[in-house]
Amino acid sequence: MVNPIGLSLPSFFLPIAVGLGVRPATYSQISAEHRDFIDKIAKARGYQHYKDAGRFHPDARKAFNDMVAAAKGEKITLAAFSTYRPYDQQVQYYFSDRPTDHGAIRKIWQPEAEDLAEIKRQYLARAEMVAPPGYSKHHTGLVVDLNSDKESYWESDTGKKTFQWLVKNAPRFGYQLSYSGAQGTGAVLENWEWQYVGNSKNGYPPVKIEDFIEP
Repeated sequence: MVNPIGLSLPSFFLPIAVGLGVRPATYSQISAEHRDFIDKIAKARGYQHYKDAGRFHPDARKAFNDMVAAAKGEKITLAAFSTYRPYDQQVQYYFSDRPTDHGAIRKIWQPEAEDLAEIKRQYLARAEMVAPPGYSKHHTGLVVDLNSDKESYWESDTGKKTFQWLVKNAPRFGYQLSYSGAQGTGAVLENWEWQYVGNSKNGYPPVKIEDFIEP
């Protein structure tokens, strides 16, 4: 079976589980049915399960502030709209009944859906852009979302100029694009999400996101 955005639905997505019809509000409210299902979605998309670091990593914060200052000096505005994100907040993002701005996903995201098979397809589509709770790099405190998560912004002249500046300059401050968009590596390419890895040559201590992966 193939869903509307072209992803084949493995056989484990097809049986209907009663618990999936309820959208949890917190991580503790995630049912066994939800947990089993999102674990399978995460594996299908290539997400890793991360520890909740509890804060925006101090090295990432300093490097980000330095990068903002440097960008400002070149008349580029960088503003973070999301940094560290706890599990509970990710639950609200992932199980939101609002469509995302991503065109292909928006077409099939139907808040009024009651059919559980349809809800399952929506969860799989949501994982194209929003990691299931427990699987977001934001839990590590090493990533920042910059300026806007709207495709229209990054397609604008301002967005294109900002992205070009980031591609050229972010590595100086130890930042790189968080997702490449390649199949099996998590979310689709997100121009706004940047991950701190460090740059010891420029005085930014290296930090491995792998150290935050839950076994």
